[in-house]
Formats: sequence, C-alpha cells, structure tokens
Amino acid sequence: MNLDNIRENPKCRNNHGKHETLMWEVNLIGEHYGIKDVPWIPERLETKIKMEIFDWKKYANSKEYCPGDDAFSVAAFRNGEWEGYETSVVLDLLKEGNPDNLVLDIGSQLGWYTILAGLKGYNIRAFDFCKDTIEVFWKNMDHNDIRDKVELTEGWINSETKPIEVEGQVEFLKCDLEGEERDMYKMTKHLFEQKRINYALLEISPCFNDSYPELCKEIKSKGYRAYAIPDKGFEHFDEYAEQPLKTIKKHCELSNEWLDKELPKLRQENFLFIREELV
Repeated sequence: MNLDNIRENPKCRNNHGKHETLMWEVNLIGEHYGIKDVPWIPERLETKIKMEIFDWKKYANSKEYCPGDDAFSVAAFRNGEWEGYETSVVLDLLKEGNPDNLVLDIGSQLGWYTILAGLKGYNIRAFDFCKDTIEVFWKNMDHNDIRDKVELTEGWINSETKPIEVEGQVEFLKCDLEGEERDMYKMTKHLFEQKRINYALLEISPCFNDSYPELCKEIKSKGYRAYAIPDKGFEHFDEYAEQPLKTIKKHCELSNEWLDKELPKLRQENFLFIREELV
C-alpha cells in the first residue's frame, strides 16, 4: 500500500551501497547494562526482541543523508533498548489495553514500537518512507514472527495526505516525523475527534518549528490530557520503573499555560496524550 502523495524515496548520498547490519537481541527485564536513569523493566512487562540494526560505526558522521548513520542502532546497542522511559510506559499501556484494537506506528523506522505491539498481540499499521530502512523493517518482523500482524504504508506524510481510514478503536498511536507531526494530526484528526485513539505518543520538536503548543492544545481540546515523558533525574524514578503508566498520570500532566510558556524552550521530547476516560 502506497501513499498517494509519495515523493521519491531518499537514498544514501554517500555512495555506501548496501548498508550492513548487525544482529541484536535483548530481553527487556530488570536493569539494562547498568545505565543510570534508564528505568528497569518489571517482570510483568518482560519482552524478548530480536532485531537487525545498522552497523552504524561504518557510517558514523556521514556528510550527507545516510540511513546507516542511525541513532536508534547506536542507542539499542549501547543502552540495551530505545527510549527507556517511553518503552516502559508503552509496554505498560499495551499490557493494560485491548489487543483487538489497532496500533498505528507513524515513522516506524526499524520497527521498535511495531515489534513491541506485535509481540503483545496487536495488529499494526506502520508508516515509513526510506527503502533501505523498510527492507530491514521487514526482516525484523520476520525475526519476531509478526509479519502477518503488520501492514506497511510506504511514502511521505505531508499536508496533502488524505485522512486515514481505520476500523474500530486505536489502542496506541506513535508518531515521530521530525517536525511534521502536525501533518500526522491532519491525517488522524477525525480519530481524535471521535475519541477512537486511546493513547498517542508524539515527538515534540520545537527545534524544527513553532507549531507544537497549538497542536498539543488542539489534541487536548478533543478530550485528551497531555503528559510529559520523564527524563534523567526524575524524582519518582523508582515508582516509575514499577508502574510507569500510573506514575505518568499522577505526576506528569501538562497544563495549557505550561505548553505556552515552557514547551517552546524544548528541543525534542516525547509527550503522551491519554483519552480522558482512561485517566
């Protein structure tokens, strides 16, 4: 399935040819590599993952765009997981949720969040644009035996992308489009208006544009609450590690005043939006 407004897929501009990968396996349980400020995973959320990641050392500091010069691959290998606080809360909300509902992974990259959802029994619609990355994405679906649970839409999402059509409820939406989250919202606005999305994890990137305060307030106005994902030095770290979803709801809600005054000072952070009935 392709988007109607697809642009030419970007290719490596460094004459690397085919990008080499490494096989990586992790069991998400307990502490990870002894790294401070990465929440441990309680036994109830244990998840075993197999993935190919790019052999990033061979492509580090590429002068032009290169799929192999990949922050995810670096973090996965060094830290034992990707986005520790986000991963913990996503595992928690997926466990509490209904696997009969759909998951939307917009900006799926190598498939981390798609894999988390697929291993928990959910069907996923993923979206990405880079052919090199998509090739590895499908290998990772096979490594985790979830290919039959995944549909991938290949192409760019922009202001002309048509609203997405889905049946039933969306348990979880993840969006990481490096500054184009407002285009994702245009594509899914009707789902927020109908409260058909339970949880949405959005990368908030004021380093790219100033649209985010209004975007966050717009989503809140549809019957959602906004929460910051904690970062290093979080006061309630131990509580979070054991009960990430409950801890976010208790300590991390964001007011409209905060969104107006403090959000523009950020560079890139993730926010979790929760349908009010689930708070």
